[in-house]
Amino acid sequence: MYETNKGDYIMALEGVYTKEFVYEEFKKLKTNKEKVKYLIDLKQLKIDHPKIFSMKITLKQIENLIREWNSPEPFAKINAELAEREEKEKQLEKEMRGD
Repeated sequence: MYETNKGDYIMALEGVYTKEFVYEEFKKLKTNKEKVKYLIDLKQLKIDHPKIFSMKITLKQIENLIREWNSPEPFAKINAELAEREEKEKQLEKEMRGD
């Protein structure tokens, strides 16, 4: 155990937060509000104790997830952009084949 700058004692838990662990915990959450709170807590934990994360995730990536899950329809814009791009690729493929 060691003392943090806030006077808290935590065990030396380097690499405890794996991608699989975070995914499993996230899947348990039911509402978007719970997911946003989890991500905010995860971000603060990453700031305070970066060594306990074995996965490579940046604060910016966590902030982007918070923004998306906080929106009325999470990932709606991204999904629409993906669908549009896939449709354009299909059209281009048809033109290349001569259909």
